[in-house]
Amino acid sequence: MPDHTDMTNGRWVPLPPEEWTEPERWVWEQVRTGQWADFNERYGKVLDPKDESLWVGEEKERRTLRADFLRTILLCNPWQGLITNVGVPILGAYFPEAIDLERAEVACELWLNQSRLEGGLNAWAARFAFNFSLEGSILARELVLDSAGIKASLSLRIGRFATASLLGVHVGGQLAMEEAAFSGELAVDGAEIKGDLFMRKGRFATASLLGVHVGGQLAMEEAAFSGELTVDGAEIKASMFMRKGRFATASLLGVHVGGQLAMEEAAFSGELAMDRAEIKASLFMRKGRFATASLLGVHVGGQLAMEEAAFSGELAMDRAEIKASLFMRNGHFASARLLGVQVGGQLAMEEAAFSGELAMDRAEIKASLFMRNGHFASARMLGVQVGGQINMEGAVFSGEWAMKTGEFAGDLEMNRSLVK
Repeated sequence: MPDHTDMTNGRWVPLPPEEWTEPERWVWEQVRTGQWADFNERYGKVLDPKDESLWVGEEKERRTLRADFLRTILLCNPWQGLITNVGVPILGAYFPEAIDLERAEVACELWLNQSRLEGGLNAWAARFAFNFSLEGSILARELVLDSAGIKASLSLRIGRFATASLLGVHVGGQLAMEEAAFSGELAVDGAEIKGDLFMRKGRFATASLLGVHVGGQLAMEEAAFSGELTVDGAEIKASMFMRKGRFATASLLGVHVGGQLAMEEAAFSGELAMDRAEIKASLFMRKGRFATASLLGVHVGGQLAMEEAAFSGELAMDRAEIKASLFMRNGHFASARLLGVQVGGQLAMEEAAFSGELAMDRAEIKASLFMRNGHFASARMLGVQVGGQINMEGAVFSGEWAMKTGEFAGDLEMNRSLVK
C-alpha cells in the first residue's frame, strides 16, 4: 500500500526511498509533477560545466545525483510509471559516478543537459523511446552508445566529451553535435541516422564515420579536425557541407552524396582522398586550401568548381567523370593529373598557375577548353578530345609543352601566348 496521497490529483504516490538525498527528492518531485528539474533555476546560478573550479563544496553537494537514483526512476516501478509525458529533464546536475544504462529500455524523454558526468555514460544496446539529450554537458570519461536505438533525436550539442563510441547506433531523427568538442576518438561507424547529422563548429580529434547512413544532410561547416576524418563508404541522401572546415587528413573513399558536396574555403593540411566518390549534384572546392588531393574515378553529376583554390601537393583526377563543367580559374596548383578525365561541359583554367606538370592525356571535354592567361611549367595534352574551341590566348608555358588532339571541333586561339 502506498504511503501517502498526492492531494493534487488524488492519486496514491509512494514516498521516496529513505536513501534518496535532498537533491534527489527534489528532482523526483519535479519529474512526477511534469516540471523541469533545473538546478540552475532552483539556485539562481548557472554553473558552466566546462569550469571544474565552480563545481566544489556546497555548490557541488546540492547538485549531486547518484547513478542508482537515475536508474531507479527511469527503469523501476512504481517510479517509471509515474513519469509524465514531459519525461525526465535534468539540468545543471553533478553525477560523480558512471551512469549505467546498458540494455536499458528508457520509455520517456531524457535530458541530462548542462551537467557534469564525471564517470561517463554507458548506454550500450539501450533503447530510448523518445529524445535523448546531453546538450551542453561534460563527460569526463567515455560515452558509449554502441548498438543503441533512439526513436527520435540525439543531441550532443555544445557538449565536451573524452571519447564517444556510437558504433551501429540507430537514430530516428537528427543527430546534433554542433559546437561539441571531442578530445579523443569519435566512432560512428555503421550508424544509421534517419534525419540530419549536424557537426557544425565542432572540435574533433579523430572521427570515424565508416559506412554511416544519413537520411538527410551531413553538415560540418566550420568544424575542426586535428586528426584523421574517415567517411569511407558513407551514404548521405541529401548534401554534405564542409565549408570553412579545418582538416588534417580526410578520407571520403567511395562516399555517396545525393546532393552537392561543398568544401568552399575549407583547409586540408594533409591528404584529401575521394577516390570513387559519387556526388549526384555539384562538387564545390572554391577558395579551398589543399595539400594533396586524390579524386581518382570520382563521379560528379553537376559541375566541379575549384576557382581560386590552392593545392600545395599533387591533384590527381585520373578517370574522373564530371557531367557539367570543370572550373579551375585563378587556381594555384603544384602538379595536376587529369588523365582520361571526362568533362560534359567546358574546362576553364583561365589565369590558373601550375608550378609543376599538368597532365591531361586522353581527356575528353565535350565543350570548350579555356587556358587564357594561365601559367604552366609543363603541360602534356596527348590525345585530348575537345568538342568546342581551345583558347590559350596570353598563356605562358615555361617548360615542356606537348599537345596532340585526338579530335578537335572548334578553333585554336593562341594569340599572345608564350612558349619558352
